[in-house]
This record gives sequence, structure tokens and C-alpha cells, in this order.
Amino acid sequence: MDEAILRPSEVAPATRTRLLDAGGAELAEHGADVLTVRRVARRAGVSPATAYKVFGSKEHLLAAVFVTHLRAAPGEEPDDRLPVEERVAGYVDGLVAALAGNSALDSALRVVFFGHDPAARRIRDSVIDDFQDRFDRVCGDDLSGPARRTARLLLAGALVLTGIGLDDPADARAELARAVRELRDADR
Repeated sequence: MDEAILRPSEVAPATRTRLLDAGGAELAEHGADVLTVRRVARRAGVSPATAYKVFGSKEHLLAAVFVTHLRAAPGEEPDDRLPVEERVAGYVDGLVAALAGNSALDSALRVVFFGHDPAARRIRDSVIDDFQDRFDRVCGDDLSGPARRTARLLLAGALVLTGIGLDDPADARAELARAVRELRDADR
């Protein structure tokens, strides 16, 4: 288990996995408002004390469930034969698909990015590192310096706009591909 997600403890890996699975099921069934570490412990068949050895707080639990879901979503390595604008747009497709139709994850997403719990902040940092690593692989050598930084901002904006429902994902994808193509051309 990734220590950025779960607290180091003597709790067996299988129990830690059961707790994460139970947290995801509770979140999906009842939402973030009802979810508690105690409810997740009961669902996983462990004591609350055991659950608190793994998750220090509800924020930590929500953040861990979110990042576990995000990392489990299918994703392909970028195809270097495609133009960079298609690779970046494909990255948006993968992220949107990973989160689509799961409104319960919205609460967990907010905890990841706006939570105050130190464990939730560690998870946020881990998500950001994952995002940056994937973005760098998607861009490859096709974008550099200011063009790459601008493309990253455009990608983040597209995710926010589609995530809050302001833009249709297909429209945002097309607009992002167009903008990244222009950046690529200007970068040459």
C-alpha cells in the first residue's frame, strides 16, 4: 500500500484493502455526509480502533477512497505516434471517464484538494505528482518550457470546466486539442 494514502500501521494489508473497499462502497451508497470511519469499520468487519489506525479522520478516508478510485481507472500510456494535441485531449478523456457518473466522488475530490487533514494533504501531493508525471509523458518532447506550462493550465481548466458541468466534455476536448495544436506550432 502506498504510504501517501494510508497511515503506516501494523494493520494487515488485507484488512487495509477491506477498509478501502468498504469506504468506496459506503461513499457510493450513502454519500460523504453520512460516511464515517466507524461506519466503514463496521462494513469492513473490523473495530473502529483498527480503522482509525489506518485512517486518522473522515477527510483522510475520503481522500484515500478518491485516489484509489482514480488510480484503478483504466488508462493507457500515450501513443507517441499521435500528435501531442491528441495525446493531451486523450488524457482529459481518461480522467473524465474515471470520474464520470460518480457524484459521490465529487465530495472526495473536494477533500483531496481543499482538505486540511495532513494525511489528506499528503494524498493531494501524491495526486499532483501523478498528474504531473502523466502530463510529462503525454507531452513527451513535443512541448517544452512556456508552451508546456500553458498546456498544463489549459488541461487543468478543461478538467475544472467539465467537472463542474459548465462545458460539455466533447467540446472541451476539441477546444483543448485546438489550443495545444496552436501552442505546438508556436513552440516550433
